[in-house]
Amino acid sequence: MLYFRSNGKLMITGEYLVLAGASALAMPVRFGQTLKVRELEAKKKDLSILWETHVKESEKFRVTFSGIDLQPVEQITEKHSYPVSAASRKGEKNNFGAGNDTEEQSNSINYVRNTLLAAKRIKPEFLVDKSQWHAVSNIEFDMAWGLGSSSSLISNIALWAGIDPYELFFAVSEGSGYDIACARSNQPLLYTFRGRNEQPEVQTVDFCPPFRDHLVFVYSGKKQDSAKSVKKFQKKKINPDDVEAISSLSEAMAWMTDLRDFMSAMAEHEEIIAGCTGMEPVQSVHYPDFPGAIKSLGAWGGDFLLAASPLKGNKIIDYFRRKGANVIIPFEEMCIQNQP
Repeated sequence: MLYFRSNGKLMITGEYLVLAGASALAMPVRFGQTLKVRELEAKKKDLSILWETHVKESEKFRVTFSGIDLQPVEQITEKHSYPVSAASRKGEKNNFGAGNDTEEQSNSINYVRNTLLAAKRIKPEFLVDKSQWHAVSNIEFDMAWGLGSSSSLISNIALWAGIDPYELFFAVSEGSGYDIACARSNQPLLYTFRGRNEQPEVQTVDFCPPFRDHLVFVYSGKKQDSAKSVKKFQKKKINPDDVEAISSLSEAMAWMTDLRDFMSAMAEHEEIIAGCTGMEPVQSVHYPDFPGAIKSLGAWGGDFLLAASPLKGNKIIDYFRRKGANVIIPFEEMCIQNQP
């Protein structure tokens, strides 16, 4: 039995502009994805993989991939899907979150299949003909949270194949790859994207601020399609001054020890990204009475928010519960660096 595990992720700073070369502050989270793989005694003439995806130990779909082109057969599925990028679907329409159940189930299966095929193109001796496999992947978090169900899967498949995870990521995704860095790190990091054909610059940092009990992560209740957000942003003209400003903020926020300085940097970061995207910061739209600073994480309009306040964690949690938030996770419970 082979066993692999990769971490989930959160981007604290640098959303959107990381694709233009801005340094981003990111952190692996304690939630991740495991992959257990067992080679079976070959009983068939063709390559075969019985693949199961579980979410928090509950099976969501099961499929057998058969033959050298891994055609899906014998599908048993439920409603759940990996986020699917245009690159991974090879021109197929991305219906994640917008289609019927059958379309979402097909997206999940296609994502796994295309990632396996990409790994085999990179390393042809991976998954040789006539070999038989049973693979069980378990996602440790609700997939709607946007904590990296696809990137942690890519990382695990790259571990199984023995290939560069960034090469596999860029073969099936149009993102920056910061989530792959998080998948393989047990420390927060500063990530700089150097292009799809270059290795990124990754510097681990001790992002464990003394005011961490004043920080909470709040799930917005909306899953954002990162692939669509990336495509939309890539069409915009980018000001190099904004890239430099975000890099400076990322590096400064990684080491800040004063809560007021950190909240001020959060507000400045939101203002810059608002100017780049033409969107309003989430705090001014939904939480204007919050006694502190709120910052969107990742693609604006979904996934998690970071809230910082002079109030202690429990009082921050009470505020967001009154606003209807159901998933609120203190910094110490999210960051893998603080886990025993």
